[in-house]
Amino acid sequence: DAAVTINDRRVHVLFNIMGYTQGERNEIFALRPAPVQVLYKGFVGTLGADYISHMVADTRVSPPEFAAHYTERLLYMPH
Repeated sequence: DAAVTINDRRVHVLFNIMGYTQGERNEIFALRPAPVQVLYKGFVGTLGADYISHMVADTRVSPPEFAAHYTERLLYMPH
């Protein structure tokens, strides 16, 4: 139901703020209801999931030299 609603409302960017923490709803993201799905804040590692295209990161937690180990494209926040 949630994935259908997200898609029907034409959400362009959907943020996952839970990752693999308690209460996560990754099954919604796995259905790909939005064209761009971004991991942000709640989980600092890669999800290793092909349904999350980007991750908001910083260079301390996710150094650029380790970007190849992430399935997501890293979007770095400025300091």
